[in-house]
Formats: sequence, C-alpha cells, structure tokens
Amino acid sequence: MPKYPDDFKDYLKTIAPVQEVINSIHGGIRQSGIHFVGNCPFHDDSNPSLMINTQTNTWSCNGCGAGSKYHSKARSSDVYGFIMAYFNYNLGQAIEWLAKFMNVPLPVLDPQQQFKQNQHQWWIDKCEINHQRFQNNLLNNLDGYKYLRNRGIDDLDILTWGIGFGDGEEQDFMNTKGKITFAIHDYNGDIISFTGRVPFGPNTLAELNEKQKTEGKRITPKYDHRWPLNKKYVSEEYIQKHPYPEFDRNMYLYGISQAKSYINQWKRAVLLEGFTDVIQFHKYGIRNSVATMGTNLSEQHVLQLKRSGAQRVLLMRDGDLAGLKAMEKDAAILAKHNIIVEVCPLPEGHDPDSLAQTFDILDDSLSKYISKRTRSLTQWRVEKIYREQQDEILYHYSQIGQIQGDRMAKVIKLLSEEEDPIQLDILIRQYAELFVISYESLREKVNHFKKKGA
Repeated sequence: MPKYPDDFKDYLKTIAPVQEVINSIHGGIRQSGIHFVGNCPFHDDSNPSLMINTQTNTWSCNGCGAGSKYHSKARSSDVYGFIMAYFNYNLGQAIEWLAKFMNVPLPVLDPQQQFKQNQHQWWIDKCEINHQRFQNNLLNNLDGYKYLRNRGIDDLDILTWGIGFGDGEEQDFMNTKGKITFAIHDYNGDIISFTGRVPFGPNTLAELNEKQKTEGKRITPKYDHRWPLNKKYVSEEYIQKHPYPEFDRNMYLYGISQAKSYINQWKRAVLLEGFTDVIQFHKYGIRNSVATMGTNLSEQHVLQLKRSGAQRVLLMRDGDLAGLKAMEKDAAILAKHNIIVEVCPLPEGHDPDSLAQTFDILDDSLSKYISKRTRSLTQWRVEKIYREQQDEILYHYSQIGQIQGDRMAKVIKLLSEEEDPIQLDILIRQYAELFVISYESLREKVNHFKKKGA
C-alpha cells in the first residue's frame, strides 16, 4: 500500500465536503437544517439514520453505529472511514479515490513506491498496446470473426468487451497465439491479462488433442490463461521486476469493472461460469453479472463482490455435476461473509450463454424467466434432494419407506437451519406437499431437530 504524507491526507480531508462524497457514492443525501441526512448503506435502513455534521465534516449512523470504533466495518466518522468501509479499500486506496474525486494530483512517492507504480503502469500500457493489435488482428481473421458471430457475439460485443485475436508476438502472451483473446480487466478497469480461446468447436478440439497425444505434444485447452514466466524464455531480472509474473484467476472476476456500478445500485450480483456467459447476460440487460472464469469462487472474489456493494448473490453455474458441486462451494464461502445466496437452476442442456439466446433481446423475458425460477438456497437444496431420489423411488417401489426416510432426514436438517420463522413455515408447507407428508408431522420433526441441535 502506498504511504502518502500525513499533511496531504489531512489536506484532502479538509477540502472534501463529506456530504458530497457520500452522495456521489451512495446517493439519497438531503439537507435537514444546517446538516444532512440519508439512508445508511451499512444496514437495512428504511428510515434515514445516517447523520452528516457539516460543522465537523463527519458522519455517523444512529441505527447501526457505523462511523464509530464499535462498528464491525465502518470504524471512523471522517470521509476516509466511509470510503474504506463502502468500497473495502485500504487507506492508500481511499486517498487515491478521494484525490481523483477532488481532482487533486497525488504527491510523489518514495523511490521504491514510485518504482512499483511505474512498473504497474508499464504493464498496463503494454497490455493496452497488445490489446489494440489483437483487435486489429481479429478484423483480418475471417475464421475467428465468423466463429464469434456464429456464437451470437456481434460487432458491438466485440468492441465493448475488447475481443481480439492473438499472434504470439510477445512472450508474455504466447498463450493467445492463434486464438480468440478475451481482455481481463482489474477492478478499476485496467487490462492486466488476456485469455486465449480456440476458434473452433469441441469436436474439432477433441480431434486436435487426440492427434497431439499421439505425437507427445501438449494438449490444447479450450481456454488458455496466461502462462507463468519461465527463465527459458526471459531473463531472471525481467521476472523479478515484472509486476504480474503469472496470472491468478482467483484474484479477478471477469466483468467486475463493467458490473460494479450495477451491483452497487441493485445490491445484488449474478455469478456465472465463463466469458461468453457474462457477455450475453450484459447484452440482455442483466448487467450485474460476473464470472469466475471456470475456477472456484475464492475469498478475493467475494471481497470484490462486497466491495461492489453486493448483499445478495444469485448463482447460475452450469447445470452439470461440476456446476452443482461448485454452487455448494460458492454458497459456503458466501455465507461465511454474510452474503445471502440465491440459486437459479438452469434447464438441462443449457449454460447461461445458450439460455440467453433462447429469449428475445428486445424485451425483459430473460429477466422474468430468471426471477420466476430463482430459489432460496434452502429451497434449491431440498428440491435437489427430491430430484436425486425420485427416480429411485419409482423403480424400487418396495424400498420406498427407506428411501423416503433417508431423504426426509436430509430435508429436516436443512429446514432446521432456517432462522426466519415465517420463511420456515412457508417452506414446511411447500415441502410437506412436495413429499406427500402431513404438515404437522414435518413441523414437529423440524422443531424436534432444532431443539436437539440447540
């Protein structure tokens, strides 16, 4: 974290009206006498409890205690305390954000920090130069362009998402040679890497890999992320000075820089699997969508979602076995961070990309479909239990008692974890009907399990 001089930090704080900063970030600030009030973003605030004192240029919340040392997240009542808590920034990032907001240049850092900043900017500039060349390459590569168009990606998508075609001119981006390139942006919108995608379908890829196996060559993955730097190709000094010697998917969410303002506005994110899933969903108006680029959800991913203001996350992973397992892992890590988890199961044979293209792009039919099929995490888990053993019951009717008992034990355990009594009663009624048992007996079993657990 860059360390800026205390006098610069204090100067910024004195010239930045805290009510203007909070209003630009969160909105809804209005004047009340000589002071200002608004809804607090750090708790569910239906009645304005955020108070801004213009005489001291500070803020605090009468409802949850934000702005005091006793709050779990927002422990300072000055402008930096709000910025750091709202965006999950450290102090250096908060100073940089405020300096940009106030249009004040940052002071010169010490030599070591200046070197790191220069190296970072060198890499950003290098990525941008390659990005421009990759985009020009795509214009001259008919096969790559036709493949994208056949996948439902049009010219506006190509321009908006910076899709190109790699050429292998730079050792840093050899992973993109002869492949369609997807630009990877960091949270602030700077390009920090490229992923290469083979410009043909799965059947052709399978044939190619079978041939490469017999020849003892490296198998070509469908998506190839940037390779770690190797001393065989570049010098040790180059690796040591490189700000990104390798690319870690666990550090980045595809689409986060484009989605963060919508996530902040709607307090909800949609979590998808891959690049084209995000591109199609944004095109269809679901602009709070991001993807983990085929990897598991990580702690860093969750922190970026929270930094964007996500209080709920809708999981729409692929509907295969790997996707179902991934959603369980996603749910566990999101719950750990107190984010509400929802699930929208995909129809068989579809991923988010192909699902989107079955709807009319000129209306909100896809959004309505998702809204109708969205389940709470408990609902999704119970329905999964029902589907898993329903066929077994039909084909092994003599064992129906044992099978029904096993799955009801799983359902009762899940229902006992529901804390909201109204939601619990709704779920018990739904699943009593679904599993063809009495409401009273299911309720009694759940209450018994709750007491036993307590």
